[in-house]
Amino acid sequence: MLQFSISIILIVSVLVVQRQIDYIQSKNLGFNKDNIVSFSREGRLEQQSELFLAAARNLPGVIKASSMGGNMVGGHSSAGAFDWPGKQPVQKINFGIFYVNYDLIELLGIDLSQGRMLSAQFGSDSTASIVFNQAAIDAMGLKDPVGKTIQFFGDSRQIVGVTKNFHFESLYEEVKPVCFVYRTKWADQMLVKIAAGRERETLSQLEDLYKQYNEGLPFEYKFLDEDFQRLYAAENRVAVGTTGTIANQNVHRYLPPDHYSQISDWFSR
Repeated sequence: MLQFSISIILIVSVLVVQRQIDYIQSKNLGFNKDNIVSFSREGRLEQQSELFLAAARNLPGVIKASSMGGNMVGGHSSAGAFDWPGKQPVQKINFGIFYVNYDLIELLGIDLSQGRMLSAQFGSDSTASIVFNQAAIDAMGLKDPVGKTIQFFGDSRQIVGVTKNFHFESLYEEVKPVCFVYRTKWADQMLVKIAAGRERETLSQLEDLYKQYNEGLPFEYKFLDEDFQRLYAAENRVAVGTTGTIANQNVHRYLPPDHYSQISDWFSR
């Protein structure tokens, strides 16, 4: 009887955790990770990344191409070296920092709540502009932030835009303050958004283009959603691996199949 009770508890645990994972995988992240491939800037791309991106944008199946430092699953810089109007001495905020190329925010489909994106149409954006997320604006306590000037590592930068909040770490983490700064020197990951249904042909064309710059180097890419699969791999293993194995060793011994199905159906509602 004890083993029977333990089996029931384990089955319920598996279904609860699986339901949490389904929620994580279907939740709106605040950006669109679909059909985006990334690969490292290496070889001749270190010096000729802008030429490569310009050529990639002309491929028929490419929607946008850009670059960034780090990734969208916690791989980013951070610092507290910020000052802003009205900052109190006791305020100490650690900001995430994405060093990006133009079009990166648009490529990811991150929505603005105020102002505009970083753009090559504005010459000052390369050295004197910054975009924050809403969490950063709230943390700083700024009202009407667009147009205000902050200090970033001692340099003056004007806030030109504010994005809506988006998840750039685990969904178990509260969305933290983050900013976007144009700096291609540190944008070492190339990102390309591909039109749906044209993945195979476009990836082949991207590989051909890549080899024009890096003959002899393999074109090693990954889809952005694979980063999220890796991020939650541990949760998946818990849900369908260890716990599921233990439960299944006992469930068929003590629990009729129709009862297991009833429990599973109830949790899937």
